[in-house]
Amino acid sequence: MKERLKTFLLISLVSISIILTKNLWLQAPEQLFTFADKERELNSYVLADMIAPSKYLLNFSEINHTILYDDMKYGIWDKSKSSLIEALTAKEFELKEISNEEFINYHNVKSAVFYFADDTNSYILTRALDIKDPNDIVDRMPYMDSIYIYLGDGNSFFIFSNDDKHLAAHYPKMDISSLKEELDIIDESQEYTYYHSMKWYGAKPNIYIPLEIEYSLPEIYVANDLYSMNESEKKQLVEKFLGKDIGYIRQIVEGNGSTIYVYNQKYLKLNSNGLIEYFHALENRVTERNLFLSLSTAADFLSSNAEILKGMYLADVQEIEQDGSVGYKLSYRFRVRGIPILLGNREVEEYVTIEVFNDHIRSYKYYPRKDMNKLPNRNIDKSKILPAFDVIDKNAGFFKELYIDTFNIDNMPENIVDGVLASIEDITLAYYDPCLMEYNEKLIPVWAIRFKGKTYAFDAYNGILVYER
Repeated sequence: MKERLKTFLLISLVSISIILTKNLWLQAPEQLFTFADKERELNSYVLADMIAPSKYLLNFSEINHTILYDDMKYGIWDKSKSSLIEALTAKEFELKEISNEEFINYHNVKSAVFYFADDTNSYILTRALDIKDPNDIVDRMPYMDSIYIYLGDGNSFFIFSNDDKHLAAHYPKMDISSLKEELDIIDESQEYTYYHSMKWYGAKPNIYIPLEIEYSLPEIYVANDLYSMNESEKKQLVEKFLGKDIGYIRQIVEGNGSTIYVYNQKYLKLNSNGLIEYFHALENRVTERNLFLSLSTAADFLSSNAEILKGMYLADVQEIEQDGSVGYKLSYRFRVRGIPILLGNREVEEYVTIEVFNDHIRSYKYYPRKDMNKLPNRNIDKSKILPAFDVIDKNAGFFKELYIDTFNIDNMPENIVDGVLASIEDITLAYYDPCLMEYNEKLIPVWAIRFKGKTYAFDAYNGILVYER
C-alpha cells in the first residue's frame, strides 16, 4: 500500500509542486477559557455565536485552495452575513437542485464554503441572523451542513447543502463585490497554506489536505483552573451558580475529594478530576421541544455563568427525554489560536455540555482548561509537521486492518487502498489535550482523521496514533 500511495503522491507533486510550497499561516493567539475576572470575555454569548461555521474553505482555482478554522483575521463569515440574509429573504430568485458532482465542480472556481460542526437547523440559522420572514429555502432545506457562495465572474449564487443534497439559489440583483474583493486580497497576499483535494488519490473530493507545511505549530500548555482556585474564589463560584450566600448552602465532602454544594433543588459539584457540574431539577413537565428557546436559554446561561471566549462553538445537538419531559443536550468545543481541540479525558464528553428543556437548564458540565500563554512564540522544534497524506501512509497497515474489521471482510481485497481512501470522511489539523496533568499540560498537534464515523488522531510530527473516539 505504501508504494502505491507514494506513486499517487509523486504524480500529483510533479504537476503542482511549484504552487504547493507555501508556509503554514498561524493565526493570532487566543485563550481557551478561564475563571479569572480580568480575562473574562466582556461580550455576551448570543445565539449568533453558537450558529457559526467550524471550518472555512476558500477556493481560488482548481488547484489552489486553503482552509481556515478561525475567521478572526479576515472576517469572511461576518462580511457574508448581509448577503446571506438577502439570500434567505429574497422573493425573486431561481432555486434548483444540483447533483453532488456538479456541486464538487463548483469548488474549482473562486468561491467560499462555510462548514458547520453539526447539521444546522435552517430556521435557527435565520433566527440567529435576525431574519423574521425567511423564504422557502428554509422549507426546502430544513437542515444545512454547509453554505457555498460563488465569487467568480458573473452573478454570484449560493448553494445550500446537507450531505449529498444541494440547492443552488441564483439571484438576479445580488451584489457581493466586497466579498469578492476580500477573496482577491487573500489570494494576492499568498499568506496561507495551499490545500489540495483528496480526489486526486481516489478519496472523497470534498476533503482537502496540505501536501507540504513548512512550520511547526506553537507549543501550547494548559492547566485545569479548578485546581488553582483558592477558597475565596470557590466561594464566589458556588454563590454565583446557586444564587445564595455561602452561609445558606449545605456542603458535602466526598471520600475522593469532590465537594457537593446544595441549596433547595440546585446542586453544584466540584469534582476531584477538575470537572464542574451544576444540576437543577425540572420543576414542571416539558411536553414540547422548542429548539430556538432552548438555544437562547443556553446562551443566556453561558453569558451569566461561564467564562466565554470566541473560540467556543456549538458542536452537537441531541434530543433527550427525562422523566416525561423532552429537551436537548448541547455540546460545545473550543479552538485555541484558531485550531480545534480534541478532549482526551474519557470521563468527560466535551469541554461543555448542557441539558436544556426550553427555558430551564437541568444540567451543565464544564471542564475548565486554560491556555497558560507559555512562550507563545516558541515552536516545538525545527521539524515540520508531516503532511496528512504521509500520516496515512505511515499507518497503512492500521487503516487496512480497520477497513477489514469495519466491513467484516475475510480476505484482503486487491483494491483495499481505494476502499481505505474512500472511507475517510474528514481530515482536520487539531490539538489533542491528553488531560493527564492538572498543570503544565502540553497539547499535542495532531491530524484528526474521521473514518466511518469514528475519529482517529495521529501525532502531526511522528504519525503515532494518540487518540480514538
